[in-house]
Amino acid sequence: MYALCAAGLLVSSVFGLLVPWMTREAVDAVSAAREGGPPGAGPLLRAVGLMIVFSILYAVFRFLSRRSLFVAARDVEQEVRRRLFSHVLRLPIRFFHATPTGDVMSRLTNDLSAVWIFLGPGLLMLVGTVISWLLAIAFMLRISPTLTFVSLLIAPAVVYLSREYGRAFHLRHRRVQESLASMNAALQENISGIRLVKAFTLEAREEERFSGECERYYRHNLA
Repeated sequence: MYALCAAGLLVSSVFGLLVPWMTREAVDAVSAAREGGPPGAGPLLRAVGLMIVFSILYAVFRFLSRRSLFVAARDVEQEVRRRLFSHVLRLPIRFFHATPTGDVMSRLTNDLSAVWIFLGPGLLMLVGTVISWLLAIAFMLRISPTLTFVSLLIAPAVVYLSREYGRAFHLRHRRVQESLASMNAALQENISGIRLVKAFTLEAREEERFSGECERYYRHNLA
């Protein structure tokens, strides 16, 4: 399934790059006519027609590859969720004494949603970007090898900055997940122990506690 998705992304990327190529052909046709070239709208109409065809093909293959990839990612997420739940059921009781229930719930829900985001939209963006980048270089080399070489001089800096950004994002995302687990734990404790909360009139204290967890989660998301 993922191989078919990659093939669809490759084809759609080719058609996506052919659209600006036909734009160049259309501009060249107009420029040639204005500079006293051969009359007639044939080259211009041909370029515009191909732009429309390539745009439609790009949209079709992009939609099919995107849909197939997202369905495959959902299948993986479902299987991982089943296996993780089965694993949690077989963990020793000391694990549940040491781990808040909200933390376990967060891993079974939100963390698994992150798996789908990576295998679906994340992989679509990653593979699509790599394919488009390689094809763009091939097109650029055909137009001007010199300008292509000059534009690639900044590639090492882009790679370095991307790696540093990825590391910083990973650390912040980890903090967000930890604060989400803590917030879920506070919520679960209050819901499951609502009788004790009401019996000892702890509503105000628990409200303040949960508000603090929400504020912490909010700040980590905006960091």
